[in-house]
Amino acid sequence: MRFLALILSVSILPGLAGCQSSGPSFPKPDTTWKTHVGQLQYVQNHKSIIGDCVACWRGPTDFQLEFKVGPGDPLMRLWISKYRVRAEGALARSDWEGPPEKVPERLQGWIQIAEHCRTAPNRWRFEQPATAEHFAWASGQ
Repeated sequence: MRFLALILSVSILPGLAGCQSSGPSFPKPDTTWKTHVGQLQYVQNHKSIIGDCVACWRGPTDFQLEFKVGPGDPLMRLWISKYRVRAEGALARSDWEGPPEKVPERLQGWIQIAEHCRTAPNRWRFEQPATAEHFAWASGQ
């Protein structure tokens, strides 16, 4: 019986390895994108996190962000394209992907970062009143 289970698991695992999401992919930054590296301060409920942030954008619709503290996993990863938004990481408060017009309230402040980066890429600060979040960015570029 164990032998049969082993044979089945060995034959099924390679098939599962090929499984992946069939949703739309996000564009990858290249030389046509603007990239800024800086420090992001995130404040909510009187708790402040300051970490390294990389923001990349191209035109009015493509944006990507990675916010992390130290060498571990990013606290937030955000991808925005014309038709899709994806957020993941601890500060996303559960991964989410969907159309831009249906972004949940908990992610609205993170979405606003894209516009602030485009209009003032070196330094900005704003508040998201609905979630009592504060965001501040300083870039050396």
